[in-house]
Formats: sequence, structure tokens, C-alpha cells
Amino acid sequence: GYLLILLEIYMHKIYPKSYQDSVRFTSVALCAIGTFVIVRLFRSSLELCVPYYLRTLDYLRLDM
Repeated sequence: GYLLILLEIYMHKIYPKSYQDSVRFTSVALCAIGTFVIVRLFRSSLELCVPYYLRTLDYLRLDM
């Protein structure tokens, strides 16, 4: 939420001179947000998977 608000303030502060600039800025911003979201999702999925994976390894070790 607050990321979008900051982005909006930033856009108003340095309002692009031309249409091309605004398109470039928007694509860069979207790319950054997309990367951020992917990293967040990846990290949360890792946090979910790793304990399960470790537990499975422990289980296999105990089985042997």
C-alpha cells in the first residue's frame, strides 16, 4: 500500500516532461514492483517449504 503512495508522490514531484519519459518511468516502476512482489512471494514460499523439507530429511534420517 504505502509503496504505491510513495510512487505517486514521486511521480508528482518529478512529473515527466514528455509522454515517452512517463512511459519509460511507468515501465521501470512496474518492473520494480513486479520484482518486489516476486521476491516477496518467493521468500514466503521458501519459508513455508524449508521447514517441511528439513522435517522430511529428519524423518528419513530417523527411518534409516
